[in-house]
Amino acid sequence: MKEIYLKSVIEAMALTGNLEVEIEIQSPAIEFFNFFTKQLHNLPNATGSVHVGELHQGDDWHAIGSVKQWSYTVDGKVVTCKEKIEAIDEESKSLNVDFSEGDIKDQYKSFKFIIKATDKEGGGAVAKWSFSYEKIHDGIPDPKGHVDFVTSLQKMLMLIFSVHMANELDQQVKIQSARNEQTNCRLRMGLTGKLEIEIEIETPASKFFRLFLDQLHHLPNVIDSIHQGELHEGDYWHDVGCVKRRTYTVETDGKVVACKERIEAIDEENKWIRFEFFEGDVKELYKSFKITLKVSDKEASRGGAIAKWSYDYEKLHEGVPDPTDFPHLDDSRSVEAEMARDQVGKLETDVHIKATAEQFHDVFCSRTHHIANVCPEKIQGVEIHEGEWGSQGSIIFWNYVHDGKKCVAKELVESIDKENNKITFKVLEGDLMEDYKSFKIIIQVLPQEKGSVVHWVMEYEKLKDHSPDPHTLLQLAVDVSKDIDAHLVAQQDDDQQATK
Repeated sequence: MKEIYLKSVIEAMALTGNLEVEIEIQSPAIEFFNFFTKQLHNLPNATGSVHVGELHQGDDWHAIGSVKQWSYTVDGKVVTCKEKIEAIDEESKSLNVDFSEGDIKDQYKSFKFIIKATDKEGGGAVAKWSFSYEKIHDGIPDPKGHVDFVTSLQKMLMLIFSVHMANELDQQVKIQSARNEQTNCRLRMGLTGKLEIEIEIETPASKFFRLFLDQLHHLPNVIDSIHQGELHEGDYWHDVGCVKRRTYTVETDGKVVACKERIEAIDEENKWIRFEFFEGDVKELYKSFKITLKVSDKEASRGGAIAKWSYDYEKLHEGVPDPTDFPHLDDSRSVEAEMARDQVGKLETDVHIKATAEQFHDVFCSRTHHIANVCPEKIQGVEIHEGEWGSQGSIIFWNYVHDGKKCVAKELVESIDKENNKITFKVLEGDLMEDYKSFKIIIQVLPQEKGSVVHWVMEYEKLKDHSPDPHTLLQLAVDVSKDIDAHLVAQQDDDQQATK
């Protein structure tokens, strides 16, 4: 029995660990300590590696026992967890924090750290981070990524503190120096701000979130203050990093403003998405401007959800007002009202290709059966059932793979506009008719200075409330477009080689 007990103790000891790091800082210990005990909600404004922080339990962010939900990046991966303040010692300037749930619980039975700031003789201080943890099993690595994370975070805070302290001495010189070292730092704390709006909605969180995840181009049909936009960079409207040009109407004075919008991060599991707004009219007022939407279901007994909008910004100067109505994305009730209407829907996307508009249009119009040869793993067969290839009124039968399932569709070529490289298909029979009362696919190819743009439109009416919007089918269309483009480009290169 003693041997078994001793073995258990040894194994348990092998799973526990401690990591410590000490970092010298130029600011006084009290200023560093006060950030974590009085300004923790500003952490996402200080560093891009912390994405979302929100108060989960308690009335005060900095009270002992309060619980916050965090999302941050460690070792290139987005990590989520809950954080609770266990103890605060203002005299010794130390803070005890416990991390739990989320991704943390997948690796650690317990995970805690202590921050202690101590003044040095001659100025400055030392910040000591002490991590204590117990792994779930011995295959879990030591949390060195978190040590790197806090080291990087502390360097960012040092830049902020150094600029803040230097305002009375030589603010502009210090600001420029900090910009050269870390251009993404939120340098002037007095000019940064955060606005938050929470709106209760009756729609389930997942359904509401999907509109912003997959149907951004549909927003101008829902919110009057948002006008039509266009894809500026990237192949798909909803990819992280893609850039759109948009115009908005500001509520207070009716002024139309223009800017670019980029999706900066998406967390589908926790239903949040962050947008960055830049250039155009935005850059005349703000150094940075970001909006995060997080949608959370309410208790099952109550139903519905809460849409939380968080505006994080840094003004160019003190005369810039807080953005209480610019840009106006948080009209959640208008969005919900639109979603509660009938089951008619429309999805659109653009695909940039190297082939000419005429070449691509000809494939779908006159050489449709060749698509199965180009991407057989997606389109397994295309046959003509009535009429002739390239003729309006003809009926085409498709065999394709959608969401890993073999599917069929019988489609009518409803219209062909060769002058504008446009063709419309109407689905008559097949798998899609299990979810939709009607379904049309419109493909128009627009010439560009280099290559062209394929504009896909899917118009549909659902059979039932729970019928899905065809986002994955639209992505299949994007993938097929890219395969056809690659085939056309390769074919053109072969033809040029043959003529030499």
